[in-house]
Amino acid sequence: MGIAPRGLMSLRFIIMRKKTSIFMLVCWVFGSALFLVTYFFVTHLMLATHDLLDLKRLAGQNDGNGTGLSAKSLAADFSDTPEGRSLVIRARRYADLSQKTHIVDGMVVDRDDTGKFIHQCDSLLFSSLRYVALEHLGFHDLSRPAWEAIQKSRTPKAGWLRHPRCPETPLSRDMIMGILAVLSQSPQNAAQVMQWTREDLHRFNGYISDGPFYISFFSPGFRAAFDEMAMVGGEPSSGLAWSFWTTEFDAWTADGDYRSHLVALTIWLEFEIEKMGKWKHRSGSTIDAVAFVIDPWMNVQLRDLRLAWSAQTLLRTDPDNLFFHWLALKSVGALSPQRRVSLANLLLAMPAFPEDRLPTNCDRRADYVWQRPSSQTRERRAPCSEVFSGTDFLWMSALLLENP
Repeated sequence: MGIAPRGLMSLRFIIMRKKTSIFMLVCWVFGSALFLVTYFFVTHLMLATHDLLDLKRLAGQNDGNGTGLSAKSLAADFSDTPEGRSLVIRARRYADLSQKTHIVDGMVVDRDDTGKFIHQCDSLLFSSLRYVALEHLGFHDLSRPAWEAIQKSRTPKAGWLRHPRCPETPLSRDMIMGILAVLSQSPQNAAQVMQWTREDLHRFNGYISDGPFYISFFSPGFRAAFDEMAMVGGEPSSGLAWSFWTTEFDAWTADGDYRSHLVALTIWLEFEIEKMGKWKHRSGSTIDAVAFVIDPWMNVQLRDLRLAWSAQTLLRTDPDNLFFHWLALKSVGALSPQRRVSLANLLLAMPAFPEDRLPTNCDRRADYVWQRPSSQTRERRAPCSEVFSGTDFLWMSALLLENP
């Protein structure tokens, strides 16, 4: 009778030791992984920072012969160059054509060869980017109804929808990036839209829909974007914890697919937020965790370089992506009129953007080329079975034509 309790105690002791061993093993594995990721991130950051400082010094040079990265062009205004005028003409043609054939319920879609609309479940993002482009291009006759339609894509019960005709597919983070892009332009009723989005975030407990975690979680970087935009406009923040920028880490882990495009949009959005106004308390970022090591060693303020570092890192994932190229130049102050002329020539010459019609999947494989690997801008299918809206051309034209 006395042996059984002692045996039971021994069994419990063995089980506890095994649990402790498993716990220690898990801690060791995760601790080692975290150390390795941090080590490689810091090492890459230091090497890239050294190159970036050289690039910024080069960008600030002008030897009088126009060879510096930020050297002034002979044209005082890019929009007055032949390339600038060509961009405006083709952009207006694309905008008018897409308005006639690629708008359903006020929001942009693509079409198949039978005329049926397709890709409507990506519409919230691309309708939002189209609105931003139309505003920058000065096509206000088209941007105003576009914004009205975007607002109608939200319902009090379901929150934001990808498209009114795509009510069942859960909303993803990249769709909300579109809304944030629109709000950065301070459109009419922006405060109300911020309030709607804030209510949705709390209704879904920190998510932007009731979809799976991996698509609907409102990540720390998105929270930082929302909170800073709200504070600039004098609105309440989201009130959610863990609000900090992850742009530089996301750029480091990007691999050139649609996630890279999302990082690029985040960098662009940060630039837009900076233009909206100044505020006292910026959100933290992942780079703050290592800046105290690198700043004194390299005599820099790493936080001041984080967007430039992120843009240069992103460009390495796909050097032929013109959107990434534009961001990299802008981030170091090297987006001179002459360089915008060079980028415009590349854009106008791309087979992905025909001069007198909207692009098809005979011209390129990707529906929106800046969010796909550049190889997909050169691949062609036959016969033609899809006609795209050309929003990607409007977006890039708007960036090149805006005042730096």
